[in-house]
Amino acid sequence: MNTSKRAGFFVTGTGTGVGKTYVSGCLAKAISSLCPVTYLKPVQTGCIREDGGPLSAPDFNEICQRAPIITAQLEDHVPYRFEPACSPHLAARLAACTIDFGTILRAMDKVQRLASLVIVEGAGGIYAPLDENSTMLDLMREIGLPVILVASAGLGTLNHTRMSLEVLAAHKFPLAAVIINDLCDGSQRFIIDDNIATIRTFSPAPVAVVPYATALEPEFKEFCHDLARTQL
Repeated sequence: MNTSKRAGFFVTGTGTGVGKTYVSGCLAKAISSLCPVTYLKPVQTGCIREDGGPLSAPDFNEICQRAPIITAQLEDHVPYRFEPACSPHLAARLAACTIDFGTILRAMDKVQRLASLVIVEGAGGIYAPLDENSTMLDLMREIGLPVILVASAGLGTLNHTRMSLEVLAAHKFPLAAVIINDLCDGSQRFIIDDNIATIRTFSPAPVAVVPYATALEPEFKEFCHDLARTQL
């Protein structure tokens, strides 16, 4: 196990609702067959409080159901949890809370000791605000992991994906991969297929496709293993 440096990937998206959690779970499941893997969600909004207990974290719960990740206490994996399903900066303001990068980095270092690799999942897109002065981009820089960009396969993805890639390049982030979450039905197949082919032409990093709600294909598992080996 490599504890001398942070090892893993920061999963961000071209926007909200593109499937970051689903893809993070697929990554974790695939990589877990190669080495121990764990998960960090620095900020989760839309959390659920049941029977007056602590707020649960739906994304963390989904990851645990999808992949055999190494786990500790919920607070170690999701240090900031908010009930309103809104932007992190607004959820924190409503809770009279300040999102502190130091708290997130300490959680990161703690879960890092559990496994060989950490899948860190952001909230929203790369410019999602965390407070009045910082965005997810700033947190990505602090954590310092290679980035995996999740994109949808549907209409509009070419614009969103290209803009996201240009921002990452402008800020000199190491881009490990683009993963396209293909959850569209057959009626739009001609658009989907062209979008995937077009993204491959302008992405500076390898591109993989994850079909929604199907078993992981051997090619995708090997793709994930190749990514993981760059960090081990």
